[in-house]
Amino acid sequence: LAARNDRTRHSTLTAAAASDISLAQPTNNFGTVGIVSGNNVTLADANAINLAASTVSGGLSVTANGAITDSGTLLVTGTTTLAAGAANNIVLNDLLNNFGGAVSLTSGNDVTLIDVNALAVGGTVSGDLTTTAGTTTTLNTMTVGGDLSVASAGAITDSGNVSVAGLATLGAGGNPITLGDAVGETTNFGALNVTGTVVTVTEDSATELAGVAATTLALTSGGAITDSGTIAVTGAATLAAGANAITLGDDGETTNFGTLNVTGTAVAITEDSATDLAGVAATTLALTS
Repeated sequence: LAARNDRTRHSTLTAAAASDISLAQPTNNFGTVGIVSGNNVTLADANAINLAASTVSGGLSVTANGAITDSGTLLVTGTTTLAAGAANNIVLNDLLNNFGGAVSLTSGNDVTLIDVNALAVGGTVSGDLTTTAGTTTTLNTMTVGGDLSVASAGAITDSGNVSVAGLATLGAGGNPITLGDAVGETTNFGALNVTGTVVTVTEDSATELAGVAATTLALTSGGAITDSGTIAVTGAATLAAGANAITLGDDGETTNFGTLNVTGTAVAITEDSATDLAGVAATTLALTS
């Protein structure tokens, strides 16, 4: 199925499950479009586009010159590619959306995605990126110009370079968070707030901990390690800043560790409970416990 569509009301498209749908003319103007069935589906709209309930057995590609939204459940077996333009929002927040393959954000301003199962997402977002996954979340190569908020009912991992200009709030509940662990990955956040069990993060620049709630924390930073929020690590905290300073709990933040192992130059830590030093390699150490 391939055609130009100038209707601005509701379009419903049906093709055999093994047949493709390609409506890629940039002057198309759908308003709302739903896919009853189809294999690989390609849609373009000169304006904003709203996706009604859709079932796509292959991949879904949507390009718009305005917002991309949903008004029904999206079931996509393959990959999903979304391009709304850098100034336009993408909001696909139906609670039962299921993106079987990776979601690639070619362009968008503020982006919200909900997946009832696992979510793999990457791309370029000029504003904020907010995701919710019913199981695991994988952060593919991405650049986020604003804040990143990830709510995941499973582990949070990455599989590429991750750059977040603002605050990254990562919530994995009773599951681990592992970021920047692969050779060659570049991982950078403006600030980092993490909730999980075993949290392992390697950042290639200075790290500001805006909040930590974890069983264990292993943090390797390419610059200084500082905090701006509550840190609660019930088990071992291993903080490695290389030839850089570590400053925690200096501004009234609540800071608690089960055990603490630090590597840095000028290390200054105020802990609000007893301190068990599992290891220290530092030029100077100022510890208040």
